[in-house]
Amino acid sequence: MINGFIVDIHNETGIEYEIPMFLNFPLPVGFTIMSHNSNYDYQSLHLMAKSQGFKGSGFKTTFTTKVKIFNKNQIQEIEIENFHTDTKIVIDGFENYISIVIPPFAKGLFQLMPYFE
Repeated sequence: MINGFIVDIHNETGIEYEIPMFLNFPLPVGFTIMSHNSNYDYQSLHLMAKSQGFKGSGFKTTFTTKVKIFNKNQIQEIEIENFHTDTKIVIDGFENYISIVIPPFAKGLFQLMPYFE
């Protein structure tokens, strides 16, 4: 599994969206998610989630948001301003994923913090 990631998120619309990371979900027009400092777009990251998976120990953002963690049949809802730690997260492109509410006109970073065993 890939241990953590950082993505740039740009919502250039005036609409708040809830985006499931990284499922087979078409991003709305005016919305981009790219890996930070590389050329991986949302579809590339989705394929990585399906083939290798991501794991982390929490997350941090540069904007206030709501996050839902889907772990098979369990859902945990969290509202964060900057950091949320001490939650093991697995993203597999299928039934384990996180869903992030992105405010209108938001531009910032979302980081899945590395998990250390």
